[in-house]
Amino acid sequence: MDVILEGSVRRSGDRVRITAQLIDGKSDRHLWSETYDRELKDIFAVQDEIAHNIVEALKIKLTPTQQRSIQKKATTGNMDAYDFYLRGRYFFERGEANHALQMFEKAIELDPEYALAWAGAADSHVWIDMWGRETQENLEAADNFSRRALKLAPEMAEAHASRGYALSMNGQYAEAENNYRSAIDLNPQLFESYYYFGRSSFAQRKYREAADMFAKAMVIRPDDVGAATMRSSALASVGTTDEILEATKHGLSVTKKYLALNPDDALAWSRGALELIIAGNVDQGLEWAERATELNLEICAYNVAIVFLLAGKIERSLDILEKFCRFIDKDWLENDPDWNTARDHPRFKAVLASLSCAK
Repeated sequence: MDVILEGSVRRSGDRVRITAQLIDGKSDRHLWSETYDRELKDIFAVQDEIAHNIVEALKIKLTPTQQRSIQKKATTGNMDAYDFYLRGRYFFERGEANHALQMFEKAIELDPEYALAWAGAADSHVWIDMWGRETQENLEAADNFSRRALKLAPEMAEAHASRGYALSMNGQYAEAENNYRSAIDLNPQLFESYYYFGRSSFAQRKYREAADMFAKAMVIRPDDVGAATMRSSALASVGTTDEILEATKHGLSVTKKYLALNPDDALAWSRGALELIIAGNVDQGLEWAERATELNLEICAYNVAIVFLLAGKIERSLDILEKFCRFIDKDWLENDPDWNTARDHPRFKAVLASLSCAK
């Protein structure tokens, strides 16, 4: 059954109202809904209550391990730590990993046993290493933070997903895959398990497997721009013409809806630009790339460089690549098929060589 969980949270002083509903993804029929009016201090108890109610509504039979995973979410009783964690998730989803890391670290300072915050910090270090500062220090931090999260909460899916993400960054793909599969077993509805698994597969040039994982991630978060656009990028290498067109059309639709609510998100504009280029709408793709550039080129330089390359503006593409190569992961650049037409260019070879030396 394809089921979508929707909900909202409204806060007024020390009171919070949470609405949650389950919707059949195929028929759009409402399967279950509930409203919870609670004091803010009871927010974590409400989360547990909602989780159990959803399991009952879907008539799901959980394994003992999955039941323990729901019961022990490795959360915190410190509301300020929880607030910093939520802020960290917000920044992380926007690709602002440095800000996200600051929030997760503040949450850890307030509650050193907060496993979710350790996992979030590990994810942030991975992201910074990939697209920010590729350093041994970041790799070690991602490894240490993910280990700590897993030690604090060995039956928490998020900890296994973060551990897999950190291992992938260190090229330990087989062990990373074991962690992803453990995360999926513990919580089949955790978006990060499939999304990180997809990125790991993409980095190994396993594009069909990557596309499948991104598709599973999209079932959990139908409105996620990253999963939708990464799926079309993966299929661009191995998919049929119909598959590619369907994927880019869907990815662009998701991106447009997101940008209507978040018009200042440079990363989303750059992802949408790629979809437009793949779909053959070159002029609008270049317009979107310029929009992303105006907002924050640093955070989306990689995507923008690819847009210009695929649009036939190779020198402009390489200008950006050279300027922002310090923000680019060498392994990803080496394996990304979008760069195939530039691989024999002397400037591209020079960038790759410089990254190899830096590594």
